[in-house]
Amino acid sequence: RRGAPTTRAGEGGDARCFRSMNWLNTAISTLLSAGLMAWLIRATRRAPEMLEDGVVSVRYPREMRWFQVFGTVFCAVVVGLAVWLLLAPDKPRDRMIGAVALPIMGALGFVTWREFQVFLVADREGIRGTTAFRGHRSMRWDDLTEVRLSPIPQWLVLRDRYGETIRVSLYMSGWAAVLRILAESVDPAVWRDAVRRAPSHERDLGGADGRGP
Repeated sequence: RRGAPTTRAGEGGDARCFRSMNWLNTAISTLLSAGLMAWLIRATRRAPEMLEDGVVSVRYPREMRWFQVFGTVFCAVVVGLAVWLLLAPDKPRDRMIGAVALPIMGALGFVTWREFQVFLVADREGIRGTTAFRGHRSMRWDDLTEVRLSPIPQWLVLRDRYGETIRVSLYMSGWAAVLRILAESVDPAVWRDAVRRAPSHERDLGGADGRGP
């Protein structure tokens, strides 16, 4: 009977210690995540590479390409584990988990790898280059009928009169330069419509050349 309070007190101390460690881990993870995001955002705001006078390179910065490597390797490892689970004898639950994880992680790994292969070039005439899944594409600013900012994921979506679509990620180096070129090159009505439809990004769009809605 006398030992019971001591045991409960010990358990209480362990619980407090666990909560303190949990809080510390959460704080460290939050700080590391915030620092990583700030580092990546700074990388995307770096001045874009100028291939020649007036020609801007639009691609993911070198820092973000580490996500391509890490994400692809991670997905490949999970795919390997999923295959191993599928081959597990007399374990239907494990096989079901493997059957679900295999296509999902395989597709995610493929998308991660291909997305970071995007390389575009923009100038006063238009934009062209290699897209993630549809090969080489090109578009003239004169043919543009729609400029739209997609909030999730954060893409600048460009669509022309022929139905061609090119997406420029907010995280690509050269994104701001593309906005400036667009503001000066596309039909004013198309640009005003873009600003009107993206109130949360009005400063980015409207401030590109001072045009307002």
